[in-house]
Amino acid sequence: GAAASIVGIFCILAETTVAFLIPMWVVLCVGGAIVPVSMGLTMASIPPALRPMASSSSNIAYNFLGYFLGPLVCGYIIEWSSLQWGIRSCLSVSWVGLAFMFCAYWSAKAQEATAVANDVAQFQMSSGGSVITQASVSVPDSIDC
Repeated sequence: GAAASIVGIFCILAETTVAFLIPMWVVLCVGGAIVPVSMGLTMASIPPALRPMASSSSNIAYNFLGYFLGPLVCGYIIEWSSLQWGIRSCLSVSWVGLAFMFCAYWSAKAQEATAVANDVAQFQMSSGGSVITQASVSVPDSIDC
């Protein structure tokens, strides 16, 4: 995802057809490769009983917010200005997805740190060591993005 966002900048700045097509191929290849991985991560984070509903909801969101809305917005921008600015606008929105990926990463790291702190506290309590309570551990439960 990060590679597609970074290479998308080269597409925006391209002046010739070849200089546009080569990074665009990388954007489409890397962007297409991340979809199955992101779907797998999404489904793995959902309880098994809710996975069918989560799968259908995420596919609806992908279709309406990505596959439908992208060309629609790009078309409106092309009508208002030019083809060049329409493509540039669609390619420059990839930073939004990149921001959400970083938020998800930081949130997962915070949850992992909380889980490790809780495991240490449980181990110390069961081994007769000093007691560490949840309130004394200064690890955030999550990071709001």
